[in-house]
Amino acid sequence: MLAVDECKSVVPDGGNTILGVDRKARLAPQIARERGWAAREVARFLIVADSRTNRRRIEQHRALFEAAFPVFGRHAKAWIRSPATPPISGLLFLPVAGGGRSSRHRVDPSCQIPR
Repeated sequence: MLAVDECKSVVPDGGNTILGVDRKARLAPQIARERGWAAREVARFLIVADSRTNRRRIEQHRALFEAAFPVFGRHAKAWIRSPATPPISGLLFLPVAGGGRSSRHRVDPSCQIPR
């Protein structure tokens, strides 16, 4: 199983953000085969910097994001800790690097899911 993780510090547009994850998830099995990996399934995760602006933008398009990523928060983290079939599509908010609220802070480049 593959996991496609899209890390965003800002969510400027819901539709384009989701399309980008969809495209990567669609291409992932082919890319894996080219590298000699035998993956049949793909889990998808959108990991977003936890800011008021990002939460507001996702809330404004709640139905769109819930349809694309029906598993949120701790349920997505639980799946990551113990992946199972079927794969999921999840959305997680990740604290910004540095812990501040300024828009200058970005998602930690390692994009590790907090345990």
